[in-house]
Amino acid sequence: MKIFCTFVATKKNNNMKKILLLLCLVMAINITVSAQDSIVTYRFKVNKDSSQTWGNAYNVDNIVLRDATYHPLYAYTSGVDGNSPLDYCLSSTVWTLGLDSLKNYYTSFATTAYTNILVSSRQKSSTTGPRDFKLQYKVGAPGTWADVTGGTVVCANDAWISGTLTDIALPLDCDNQPSVYLRWVVNTNTSVGLATIAAAGTSRIDNIVIKGTAMGVGIKTNDLNQNISIYPNPSNGNFTITNASEKSVSIEIMDLVGKLVFQSQSAERYVKLDLADVNKGVYFVRITDQSGNKVVKKLVIK
Repeated sequence: MKIFCTFVATKKNNNMKKILLLLCLVMAINITVSAQDSIVTYRFKVNKDSSQTWGNAYNVDNIVLRDATYHPLYAYTSGVDGNSPLDYCLSSTVWTLGLDSLKNYYTSFATTAYTNILVSSRQKSSTTGPRDFKLQYKVGAPGTWADVTGGTVVCANDAWISGTLTDIALPLDCDNQPSVYLRWVVNTNTSVGLATIAAAGTSRIDNIVIKGTAMGVGIKTNDLNQNISIYPNPSNGNFTITNASEKSVSIEIMDLVGKLVFQSQSAERYVKLDLADVNKGVYFVRITDQSGNKVVKKLVIK
């Protein structure tokens, strides 16, 4: 948002000009911009695995994988940001009949506590490698794959230019989810050289960046996050949720694929729970108050 202040400089209105300029400055200072934060990134700075380069507290050890038809190890070749050994990308073959068997790269991640999810990525292929991809998403492992609007990718054997996606918006149902899946799936059997994809044809992917807006950014912060705490955390499944406000809240606990394992309503200050019979791992506790304010906290059961 830009503020333009125009004045006619005369001796009579110099004081008014100073006052209005001061008001403009105050208005500019109080404008809040909802910044986008990185949720998880894949930049492949080492040539040993395809795991994330960075992830927030809800994204640990995320990884980019190939479809089940692919068995060889990835090759790690020079990436977008420089030549190896300074920078790498993922490179793989076996894309023949990719359209028929839905060959793809895929990953999963959590958007917990984030909205307005954006995806960027860079791709290129060899002359005999796959030219056409499209970006698809689903929410949770049981979800159904669907195309992402604006997610069509046309690769070339170039300097990572043609196969670029920049800040592609995911649908609203991807907001604030414990598990979202993305895949870059082959869209035709045509190679970059306009022939049929060859078995040795390569596809490369790099600089996958997933961003979002933290919930509450740009609006007045509610007190719910300050009022809710969980202890001990990690726990053996026996833990207490403290609700300092003692106002009625909805409590939902979900696993990493979004399956609801517990749900309750309570206005108690201390809510003692026993989830010792659930599988060990990471869970998400979503608390919602009567005004619709939400907070999501990570829970680890060992």
